[in-house]
Amino acid sequence: MSHAPTDALSGGPAEAKAPRRHRHQQELLVRRRCCHCAEVVPSLVILESRVCPKCGLTVAAEAGGGGLDVVNRLASQWRIWRWLIYPVTAAAALLTGWLPFVAAVLRLAGLLVVHIVLVRRPILWLSARRRFATRFTLRLCLAAIAVLGLLVDVLVIPWPGANSAVAVATTFLGTALYAEGALWLVKNRLEREVVTARLDVWEWIVPATLVLVLVGATVAVAAAIGFALYVIESLQIPFLSGLVGNLLG
Repeated sequence: MSHAPTDALSGGPAEAKAPRRHRHQQELLVRRRCCHCAEVVPSLVILESRVCPKCGLTVAAEAGGGGLDVVNRLASQWRIWRWLIYPVTAAAALLTGWLPFVAAVLRLAGLLVVHIVLVRRPILWLSARRRFATRFTLRLCLAAIAVLGLLVDVLVIPWPGANSAVAVATTFLGTALYAEGALWLVKNRLEREVVTARLDVWEWIVPATLVLVLVGATVAVAAAIGFALYVIESLQIPFLSGLVGNLLG
């Protein structure tokens, strides 16, 4: 009775099962599990293809899957969510953009959703110090984009007809800028983790610069709000001028 060959060279069942085994190993890696024993391991063990502390084998898939390959697979999964978030935030801005400051609130909510859905889990792959620096940088970016968007909303208040179009454009661009920038930054820092866990100098310089940008933008928003209220009251715009007059009392 003949038996089917089981070695890879003979093209038998063992060869047929190899791609499936390789895919399974890669799936384990992107779930932060050892590709051999399926135990949960620290992310740096996977990124740097170290020895598994549980089974003692090198944590890298047979067909590739350690380090940069894992980073690329993770990035492709994270980006799928963009195509749901972008149209929803743009549609919300289109419906409410004609209401002063409402679009700004929705924009901030959209940015927070992007951070929670797209960014929070990828950051967990970073080492402790780099995770803190990256999270701090992204929060400053989020705040800066929200404040700059509010500044644009305030500047177009005297032109009610342009509010909706500007709100849609600002919301879409702000959300896309944060999502794409955040995903790029996390992917870039993961690629750096493959090389070393030590922080680069610019990882501290960028947050410091963003703090200055945020302070400047906040001052500009306060000044623009005051100017916009003055213009609205002076031009006697129906409804808005009366509302501003009541606010200024």
